[in-house]
Amino acid sequence: MFLTIDCEVDLYDLIERSRAMKTSITRTVQWLREPGIPVPDLSETLRSALGRVPGRVGGI
Repeated sequence: MFLTIDCEVDLYDLIERSRAMKTSITRTVQWLREPGIPVPDLSETLRSALGRVPGRVGGI
C-alpha cells in the first residue's frame, strides 16, 4: 500500500510494514519520515500502549 503525507500510520502499520520489508521498526520510521509522512513517536506510543495493559498491583 502506498502512503502519502495525508495517511495516518499507527503502531500496527509500523509492525506490519517492518515485517514485510524484513527490517526494524526504527528503520521503517526513518524511511517513512524522510518524504514527510507523519509517524507517531515510537517511544510515546509504546508507553501509552503498555500503560493500558493490566498488571499486578504495585507495578510489574
